[in-house]
Amino acid sequence: MAQDKNSIVVTVVLGLGLAVALLLGALGTLAYRTEKARQMGHLLEDLAGEAGELALNLALPVAGGHAEEVEAVLDSAMNNPKVQVLVFSRDGRSQARVRGAQGGWRRLGTAAPTAGLVLQERPVVLQGRTLGRIQAFGDPRFVDEGLRRFMVTLLIWAGVSLVVLGLAVYLLLWNLVLKPLKAVVRFAVAVSSGGTGSLADCGAVFRGELEGLRHAIEKMVRLLANRYADKNASEAKFRTLFNSTGDAIFVRPVVKQGERATFMEVNEVACHRTGYSREELLTMGPQDLTDPRDMAVVLDGYRKLEATGRASY
Repeated sequence: MAQDKNSIVVTVVLGLGLAVALLLGALGTLAYRTEKARQMGHLLEDLAGEAGELALNLALPVAGGHAEEVEAVLDSAMNNPKVQVLVFSRDGRSQARVRGAQGGWRRLGTAAPTAGLVLQERPVVLQGRTLGRIQAFGDPRFVDEGLRRFMVTLLIWAGVSLVVLGLAVYLLLWNLVLKPLKAVVRFAVAVSSGGTGSLADCGAVFRGELEGLRHAIEKMVRLLANRYADKNASEAKFRTLFNSTGDAIFVRPVVKQGERATFMEVNEVACHRTGYSREELLTMGPQDLTDPRDMAVVLDGYRKLEATGRASY
């Protein structure tokens, strides 16, 4: 019985956990997309800021023809780890910086690979004259790494939340439902075994509908106990009257004509007059105690009893 009740509680907890998990999954998906958009926006903002700052810093060196200073400005931009590729173009020529897999970077005099990268670019302008164009490329893998950390944190938080919620719901159901039901089961077993007691003394707290159920069960048990006591008293009274009479009494069921029926009950006088024990008489019927010459009268009495509900002979 306890196992069944436990399975009900576990089923409720698992069902609620599944619903919460689905909800958290939907919220997690929304949070993932929102976080991805946010981090991608930050990456583009950083690249835009880097490109804008380079455009300003390169204007004077480019206009003055200071090649070494231009190289130094471009090199300094690679200190920003979010810049994967940096390209400065002017007069049909390009100067590039490319970051390697280990984080280091190198100069390139040719076109740099930019497949899969995001771009922010700005013109290099001085006094209204465009001197070139700076392009800053970022790698979305930085966003993916940040998202992986975000998802790990989110999954840990969701897992802990599910465990805490499951335990809280289980404890709540245990105290509000399962514990009172177990008390009802113990009370029913005790009553069926002849014991007495009250659900109010079982140590469980009944609330709401369960409190009404407790009152109904206790009232039913009291009514059944009273009826059982009345039944026993009635049977004892009947038994006393049954065995106190001076007449032999044989009780048999009413059956169809021709069917054999044995006695259902006999009193002590019947046993004394026939010389048979009660157990022996209960295996016998009227035909075993009646002279065959008198059977016609007995059968006629049975027919009258069946037709009118009473007969004497």
